[in-house]
Amino acid sequence: MLHRIPGRTIALILGLILACVGTYFMWGQGVKFQSFDEFIDMGQRGLFVWLSYSVSLVAMLALLFQSQFMNKAVKDYVAKQQARAQKIIAAREKRRQTKTGVNEEQKA
Repeated sequence: MLHRIPGRTIALILGLILACVGTYFMWGQGVKFQSFDEFIDMGQRGLFVWLSYSVSLVAMLALLFQSQFMNKAVKDYVAKQQARAQKIIAAREKRRQTKTGVNEEQKA
């Protein structure tokens, strides 16, 4: 059985890594913005920056949810196929036991 890492744990680890990288670069370059409004505006490029960031974030989240959905679908399909295989094996075993019982009665 494969060990699964929950999506929340992955998201937390990625968030921490991104926060550390962001802090490193902010620390190295120094904070160039005097106020929060200047940070949001980003030298009149804020719309592009924040729109790009949000589109990238939405795309990554969509891929994460789609992969979780596909993972569940594949697991359900595999479980159905295993149940079907078990039914076939049980039916073959029952048929084999029935034939063995009939053959023993004919010999006797």
